[in-house]
Amino acid sequence: MTNVLEDLLYDPEQHLWVKRDGAEAYLGITDHAQKNLEELLYIELPQPQMLERGDFLFSIESAKKDQDLEAPFDLEVLEVNTELEDSPELVNSEPYDSWIVKVKILDEGGVDDLVGAEEYKELIK
Repeated sequence: MTNVLEDLLYDPEQHLWVKRDGAEAYLGITDHAQKNLEELLYIELPQPQMLERGDFLFSIESAKKDQDLEAPFDLEVLEVNTELEDSPELVNSEPYDSWIVKVKILDEGGVDDLVGAEEYKELIK
């Protein structure tokens, strides 16, 4: 069974989770995504930069496939989880503790397009 945390927002198309902290947020991939990708081998972390919704954010290489992920809303990359450079498999074992990027939210409208836990659960059934 896929674990979905109630206090997060979700991008259901890319299977990203978003944990808001005021005007900032942490982003990672969901439990559902990591199970479908299987063993993560490498995460290409972004550089600090400003991105518009739909711009390339980061990529993941797994035993099953490679996947590029896009900015789910306009944002500024503030920090990356460098621990994942050497240990990308942490996302498999702890997907909701292993954030990938910390961002500043630049577009509240884009955040409004994310869904809550209940809707995400329905979409991944």
